[in-house]
Amino acid sequence: MEYSKKFLSILEDLGYDKAEDIEEFLHPSFDYLEPIANYSGFEDAKCRINKAIENNESIVVYGDYDADGVCSVAILYDFLSKRTNNVSYFVPDRHRDGYGINLEQIEMLATTYYPDLIITVDCGITATEEIRIIQEELGIDVIVTDHHEPPKQLPECIIVDPKCDIDKGVFADYSGAGVVFRLVECMSNLDTALEYLDICTISTIGDIVPLIGDNRCIASHGLDAIKNTKRLGLKLMLDKINKPNSAVTSYDVSFKIVPRINSAGRLGDASRVVELFLSNDYFLMNILVDELDNINIERQQMTDGVVNNALEMLENINLSERSAIVLAGDNWDSGVIGIAASRLVNIFNRPTILLAKDDNDIYKGSCRSIEGVNLYQVLSSMSEIFEHFGGHKMACGLSIAKQNIAILETRLNELIDIDLTMNRSKKLVPIEDADISVQFAKELQLLEPFGQNNSEIKFVWKNDNATYKQISNTQHIKARISKDFEVVYFNGLDKLDYLNQSTSKEYIVKLKYTIYNNYD
Repeated sequence: MEYSKKFLSILEDLGYDKAEDIEEFLHPSFDYLEPIANYSGFEDAKCRINKAIENNESIVVYGDYDADGVCSVAILYDFLSKRTNNVSYFVPDRHRDGYGINLEQIEMLATTYYPDLIITVDCGITATEEIRIIQEELGIDVIVTDHHEPPKQLPECIIVDPKCDIDKGVFADYSGAGVVFRLVECMSNLDTALEYLDICTISTIGDIVPLIGDNRCIASHGLDAIKNTKRLGLKLMLDKINKPNSAVTSYDVSFKIVPRINSAGRLGDASRVVELFLSNDYFLMNILVDELDNINIERQQMTDGVVNNALEMLENINLSERSAIVLAGDNWDSGVIGIAASRLVNIFNRPTILLAKDDNDIYKGSCRSIEGVNLYQVLSSMSEIFEHFGGHKMACGLSIAKQNIAILETRLNELIDIDLTMNRSKKLVPIEDADISVQFAKELQLLEPFGQNNSEIKFVWKNDNATYKQISNTQHIKARISKDFEVVYFNGLDKLDYLNQSTSKEYIVKLKYTIYNNYD
């Protein structure tokens, strides 16, 4: 296929200049997935799980309360429940149990299900001591499946974490559910794993992992899998967000589906959300989807409160002298500070850590980074000041004593010694009228799905002669530039007079191919 010169220049800037690399990127195929044989742990996990199934051993899948954890639990539990009747799952409570393996809850599981095998999903790689106790004192075998950065001292059990093999040059940036997806493939085949592609895609897009390589393949094909899902709960959720039988985008997943799934874990009981992917009870799923919608509204209000409070704090801080943002709030809810941190990252283009007071002057923190800053690596260099710490390069979680917060802020700004100006112009692509065509707009669609390490392209465009008009009785305005394209400024009515002045103007724009009234 022949592409326009402008599109080829964008691909080259993205690092794709060879024909075969371009085709693999634009048309991702499961044929290109990293071979499972290149990773450690998968075969050992397969053998141990098969042994448990053959001997009718009791298995517990132990997850996490965010969307990635819930999706991971749903995939593995459903897969195993079709092969044994002796499998259960557990999703911890964010406020009661905290992140990762909680020994009190393990003891509860031990006396409830009498497990012979616990399989962690989306957690466990840093739980070295907890896993030692589980295996040595409780006599329960453990398999860790995780995608977070491994510590120097690993748990002494079967481990499936692609980041443990990163020195082999393998693809290692899966989400937690992505790791489980590959485990299902290892235990069965790719076709069986693809039965869970819709769930895995929600996790992959929602957990801030790079949408390149294997993840791009999962997300690209997975958006269609979500649209065509047979899972009743997910179908009802799509109806709720007004996406029945229409294309599902990465934006829909990131900002509509994932927040609703996350809301239960942030403010309530995340274990119920597993049923969203498993149950065929229309009455119960309808109630659950409505509840998640209402909880999400409450979560949005709480997040707005944290963001506004943080912005007030930042009014007295000169960010031109700081490479990172560290803020603490005694009245913030730890369940929403991660989302609030992401919003501050988008506003200020700074790695951001927000801390919410827990107990006894201990603060729980959610950390979000930007491209070019491996936050896990930076924070690992000061891990001695944390009570707990873990994560990956774009998102981390920690807990820290109050007296160490100032040390964290000082060292973080010393270590992140790069130019993080709020000017994002270097990320903009210059474009002229001659570049804009139906072909080019269609070509840009091939870059989707957008996400981490594959951001939607924004252009800087100069035009001094456009005449803008109000669109009907809306707050939107538009200008016809040529027979091929027009410019739309949503909610731009208050700028109408300014934009129609005869002055030199530059615009930051996106290009989108649309069909309206049967016209391109």
